[in-house]
Amino acid sequence: MLALGKRYGMALQLINVLRDAGSDLRAGRCYFPEYELSAAHLTASQIFSEPERFHPIYRTWLDKAKTGLACGIQYSRAIGNRRVRAATVLPALIGARTLALLDAAGPMVAQLTVKVPRREVRQMILSLAVTCASRRTIDVIFERAKL
Repeated sequence: MLALGKRYGMALQLINVLRDAGSDLRAGRCYFPEYELSAAHLTASQIFSEPERFHPIYRTWLDKAKTGLACGIQYSRAIGNRRVRAATVLPALIGARTLALLDAAGPMVAQLTVKVPRREVRQMILSLAVTCASRRTIDVIFERAKL
């Protein structure tokens, strides 16, 4: 559980970095490894002007976040108390939806502001509440969020 929890927490942090990449770059901050940018013959200042060259790097980090969220789902499903399970899994479900939206944005992702609509978050919460955060419901919402 400790290893799963660690990977889950790291994935949630990574999602924040990925979601805020555009605003961070505009503020002069870049959290992508310099060696990865250098390997693509890219600097942080070129990310906006050459998004197609940056996108493979971004996709690599998206995939790492997806793997970490899968650990979060596994971690959450193992929790016996349904209330604690619901509270623990909700960030993973929102995170999965955020990653799907980031993925769908394609190379122009740094130019956009991506956020899961409140109605979708409310629907997730309602589904978890109505089903008492059943493991089956968690799996269904997680799969739906990834679309």
